[in-house]
Amino acid sequence: MPTPRIFSDLRGSVTLLVVAAVGILAALAIGDALRSGRSSSAPGTAPTTTPAPTTDTAPPPNSTPVREVARAPNTCGAFRIAPSGDYPLLVVDVVAGNVTCHDARRVMKAHYVGLQSGSWICHGPAEGDVRCRRRSGGETVSAHFADALEDPEWEMERIANRWARVFAARERSCGFHMTQPLCERIACERAGGFKIPNCTRPTTAYRRSFEKARVEEIAVRGERVAARFSNGELIELVGVVGWSVHKVGGNAGRKVFE
Repeated sequence: MPTPRIFSDLRGSVTLLVVAAVGILAALAIGDALRSGRSSSAPGTAPTTTPAPTTDTAPPPNSTPVREVARAPNTCGAFRIAPSGDYPLLVVDVVAGNVTCHDARRVMKAHYVGLQSGSWICHGPAEGDVRCRRRSGGETVSAHFADALEDPEWEMERIANRWARVFAARERSCGFHMTQPLCERIACERAGGFKIPNCTRPTTAYRRSFEKARVEEIAVRGERVAARFSNGELIELVGVVGWSVHKVGGNAGRKVFE
């Protein structure tokens, strides 16, 4: 009968289809495995952390740190032992003991002009440095030439000398190394054009006395700083942003030098 043969042919066809399907699935599984292997051997695609950008102001690794200038609290100012331009000012410090700045500068001045002191023993200058010790012991003062990088007296002298030249040459010198209160006092006029009552402007002769004057001595007393010029006049300076002249004439600087 033909029926069994038909069923036999159908079973054969189904078997072939099943074998083909199993082959296709096996091929797909092998392909996935190969792709997975290649992915595992390829470089990782995980996101990496981007390093933070450095700024221009940040010091590079292992760089030399900037030296901060430290000032001792016992600085007493400075004075000149030679004409301006030959040598810098001599900065005076109290090294030990309770010596007033007035006495410290006096001892150093006497030593440099060759006057012997019965109560002090001085050594130097050796490489620009001098050290004086009181014979009774316990008190020591020293002096060294002002250094442009380490001693503010060097900058004080430079600013004061520049101010003196401009002050002597210009009647309207306000703003040139001067504080606003001093500008108003010299002009006898407040900001906005308001006149200061009972105010007298510096005379031309007084101004011109600074034309060739140079700083001869600087005194430091606490927070106050004063400079004495070769014309005998005194001024006071303040350090706000840089150094500026704050007082001129009258009793300016006298208490600082006492």
